[in-house]
Amino acid sequence: FNSTDKENTHLDMTENITPQSIVTEAITEYEEPNPVGKETLQYPSQNDIFTYDVYESYVEITGSVEKDLTGELIIPEILEDLPVRSIGDRACAGLTKPGYSISSLILPDNLYQISTDAFYKCEKLKSITFGKGLMSIGDFAFMDTDITYIEIPDKVTEIGSHAFSTCENLEKVVLGKSMTSIPEYMFDGCSKLSSIEWNGNIDTIELSAFYGTAFETINLPNTVTTISYNAFSGCKNLKEFTFPDSVSTLGTCVLEDCTSLRKVTIGKGISSLSGPLFTGSSSISELIIPSNVTDISSDIFGEGRLKAYSTP
Repeated sequence: FNSTDKENTHLDMTENITPQSIVTEAITEYEEPNPVGKETLQYPSQNDIFTYDVYESYVEITGSVEKDLTGELIIPEILEDLPVRSIGDRACAGLTKPGYSISSLILPDNLYQISTDAFYKCEKLKSITFGKGLMSIGDFAFMDTDITYIEIPDKVTEIGSHAFSTCENLEKVVLGKSMTSIPEYMFDGCSKLSSIEWNGNIDTIELSAFYGTAFETINLPNTVTTISYNAFSGCKNLKEFTFPDSVSTLGTCVLEDCTSLRKVTIGKGISSLSGPLFTGSSSISELIIPSNVTDISSDIFGEGRLKAYSTP
């Protein structure tokens, strides 16, 4: 055929193969839906260490054959030729007594879910290595443990309430890139927590999420739009706080009983200051309010005292 035919053939190939179609096919090839909670239990089983439930395409660890586990605990990738996708409710937890005596926890990359209370009150647990595939962490999953540092994997999109609350030796947190909120009570009572890497696109900070933490200053990302009731209350070391301009919704008592707090800067996204916000934070000496704030409630300080007032 002639050169014109060659050109037409070339153009046809370009039209049929686009970068978008190549990317879509690549993503589809590696995506795998999360089967946890969607399949029928086949049978319960156990080995020398774990009790577990076998489903159609995965295994969920439900507990241990021993009354206690000590030292390092490594969750296996495979049991009975199936991937371990989930750690079940209260699998290693203590309720009226301490949970298992494990000191470190290593989780496989193919684990998708850590369920409610899974490691609650494992009071000797100091370190956690999360797998890269983790998507969900349940309510109270690591409450009352002795961890000092956590790095939440980038695929985690769901975290329950109280997931890490009252971890009194927790000092630093790195958030995952897929997180869009800080759930309620997530770090409540983590009295040594003073460092956080935000990552992701955090939009909402829920009820009492950072209550009683040890931050002296905290730099919120400009993706945050909503801060809920009591979110930063009881932070005794907090000295200065700035609401970024992205914040448009404030719950009441967001900075209550922050006894060292001296300076607060309100962002331009907030149009009113209503209800008690700073009750018990009597050391505040400077409150900077932008000119677009048109409504200021008379009880924002409760019994607190305002020594200086600035309007840019």
